[in-house]
Amino acid sequence: MPSFSERNGLVSASQLELGQVNQQLRAFLWAVLYGSIQQSFVDTYVAGHYRLRDPWHSIIHHYWIIELHKMSDEFPVSADMAAGIIKDVLENAPYDKLFDCLEFILSHDLCPSDLGDSLAAGFTMSRSAYRILDSDQIVPLANDQQASAFEDALSTARGNQFDGATHHLTEAAKLLRNGEWSSSIRESIHAVESVCVTLAPSEKTLGAAIKVLEKNKLIHSALKDAISKLYGYTCDEEGIRHAKVFQTAEKIDEQDAIFMLGACASLVTLFVNRSRNL
Repeated sequence: MPSFSERNGLVSASQLELGQVNQQLRAFLWAVLYGSIQQSFVDTYVAGHYRLRDPWHSIIHHYWIIELHKMSDEFPVSADMAAGIIKDVLENAPYDKLFDCLEFILSHDLCPSDLGDSLAAGFTMSRSAYRILDSDQIVPLANDQQASAFEDALSTARGNQFDGATHHLTEAAKLLRNGEWSSSIRESIHAVESVCVTLAPSEKTLGAAIKVLEKNKLIHSALKDAISKLYGYTCDEEGIRHAKVFQTAEKIDEQDAIFMLGACASLVTLFVNRSRNL
């Protein structure tokens, strides 16, 4: 809910840009993490300090060694000092190192199962340009509308005949986070192709499948033309759907990949919902 100041135009609650992490998000993320870490505090003292037990002892200890490249025997005995390793990252690290830390924690075998959902609320509240995907991946989504479109597509397509589209969208988001723009766009359009080919099983490509869907009144001709143009863009742009013949610079960037992810996610949701009315 907007604050009094926001409702009355005294301050603006603007969308954060890509690469931005504000103090509100840092504070929220640390509050969630520290609340979880405190549950691993042991009420016995070692050298005057609380000890830390699993799961957080192993998670932070592994981070200390694998990511920070510190010696195992130098790992702090004190629970608060061990927690402080993560706090320092949350407070001071640039956004990419902060997200690397969160992904390390979320993908750890001992990570509490509800931690991803708890952390995800902070990204939404702070209007971050990033979201947590599948509880362990942080991906760029430029605004709330794109984030909502992506999340709706995953929930709509998951667990049925359209699981292939879910896989492609998930891969597109991961590639986007890794800066592989052309590969991300390829996976985004593959998600749409997967749904359309499922609905038109006699066809093997998106171009052919959407013609069948138009004929069967599942898609308006104007939308078919728009999808054809998106598909044509991915075929024409160097390095997206096919191996590059020449080593020239690609003409696509992060904004292109983000747009394609949001647009293709919306199309996946549309086609899955339409199929349910057959």
